[in-house]
Order: sequence, then C-alpha cells, then structure tokens
Amino acid sequence: MDEEVDRGVDPESDGSDKPDAPGVVGEAVEVEPVPPSSSQYAERSRALVDNRSRIGKVLLGVAGAGILLAVAASLLGWLLLRGAGETVDATLELTGETVGTGSETVSLVGDALRSVEAGLSATSSATGELDIVLNQVGSFSDQASKIVGTDIPDGLDSARSSFPELAASLDSIAAALESLSFIGINISVDPAAPVRAVDTQLGELSAELRVEASRLALIGDGFTELSSDLNDVEVALVSLSTGIEDAERLLDDYQAAATDGEQLIVDARLDLDSQINTAQLVVLLFGLSIALAQIAPASVGWYLIRTS
Repeated sequence: MDEEVDRGVDPESDGSDKPDAPGVVGEAVEVEPVPPSSSQYAERSRALVDNRSRIGKVLLGVAGAGILLAVAASLLGWLLLRGAGETVDATLELTGETVGTGSETVSLVGDALRSVEAGLSATSSATGELDIVLNQVGSFSDQASKIVGTDIPDGLDSARSSFPELAASLDSIAAALESLSFIGINISVDPAAPVRAVDTQLGELSAELRVEASRLALIGDGFTELSSDLNDVEVALVSLSTGIEDAERLLDDYQAAATDGEQLIVDARLDLDSQINTAQLVVLLFGLSIALAQIAPASVGWYLIRTS
C-alpha cells in the first residue's frame, strides 16, 4: 500500500495504466484524427472528378435541351402566328368581298328604287292631271245633265204650251175653209195635223231628254267618284314615293358605311401583316434569348468536364 501511494496510484482505481491529464483528474483525452492514406485520397479525388463530370454533362444536357426547346418553340410560334395571320387575312378578305358585293347590290337596288320613284312621280303627276280632267268632265256632265234634263225640256214644254191654241186656230181656219166648199173650194188637208205631230214629237223628245239627263247625271257621278278614287290613288302614290325616298336615303347611308367598312378592312389587312411580322420577330427574339441563356450552364458544364 505504501508503494502504491508513493507511485501516485489511486488505490480505488481500476488498475488501468492510462495516465490522467496533468492537473485534471478523471477527464477524457482528445484523440487527434488520423490523416487519410494515399489510397483513400485517390479514391476521394476520383469520386469528386466523377461528380464534376456528371454535373457538367447534366448541365450540357440541360443547355442543349433548352436550346432545342427554344428553337422548337420559336419555330412553332412562328408557324402558328403565320397560320393565324393567313386565316385572319383570308377572313378579312372574304368579309371585304362580302361587303363589296353587298355594296354593289345596294347600289343596284338604289338605282332600281330611283327608277321606280321616277315612274311613281310621273304616274302621280299624270294621275293628278287626270283627276283634274275627270273632275272637269264630272262638272260638265252635271251641267249637261241640268241643261238636257231641265232647261231644254222646260223650253220645249213652254213651246208646246202654245201648240194647242195654234192647233185650235188651225182647226177653226180649216172649218171656215170647209164652209166655202159650196163655192167650189175644197181643202182636204188638215192644217192642225202637223202642229199636233210636232207637239207629239216634242213631248217625246222632252221625255227622252229627261231620261238622257238622268244618264248624264249618273255619268257625272261616276266621273266624280272616279276623280275621288284617283285622288286617293295620287295620295297613295305620293306616300309610296316618300317611302321610297326614305329607303333611298337609308341605302345611301348603308352604301357609305359599306365603303368605310371596305377601307377599314383594307387598313386592317395592312396592319395585320405588320403586326404578324412584329409578333414573329418577338417570338424569335424570345427564343434567341432563351437559347442565349443556355450559354451559362453550357459553359459551366463544359468547364466541369474539361477540368474533371
């Protein structure tokens, strides 16, 4: 026991030969790392080189895929824009042709309406003149009916009123002449007979004139009614002519709008071509920018491959 104390050995220790750190009792001792061997260093270097090579190849693949995608996207965008431009241009062309055809049709309809309007105007003028003539004929028929049915028969009746006295006077003369038959004067002619015959004929003529007067009155009424109908026709023709003039103005407005539409379509086609070219240039520049953006990963990948 005295020897163990003299040698600095704790009697309660486990007997281990590991010495304690100076000045520290019971603390663990730090172990320095063992440097890798040359084989381990070479293996690690090869792994690092392989990783750099793989990363470089991945970067080159990504750059190549990006360039291919940029070229494909640019080409597809170019073709799509060109196809859309051709489709829109064809649609605008068809629309312009349709508008032009409609404008020509409207022009023809306008010419036809102007011809119809001129014919209606002439017909309305002629109808107005005929209305005046028929009105005058109706008035003349009324006047003639009054003359034939009233004035002349009344004059004849007035003339006939003296025929009985004249016939009686002639009968008296005939009787006086017959009384002279004893002296050899024999008159066998009845002098009153012609007067009575004229009276009869005038009576018949008066009756016929009154009948004809009623007919003239009917004719006058017919002309008056026809004049009224022609007046209605003239009013209808004037109204129709006014409607046609309104339609002509609408057609003129439509034709002016169609002309403006055709010019707008022409301008739109010109602008469309410029816009399509601009859009295609933008697509190409965008694709070129994407392709140029692949230079960085491609350069890094190439550097990693070369230095691996």
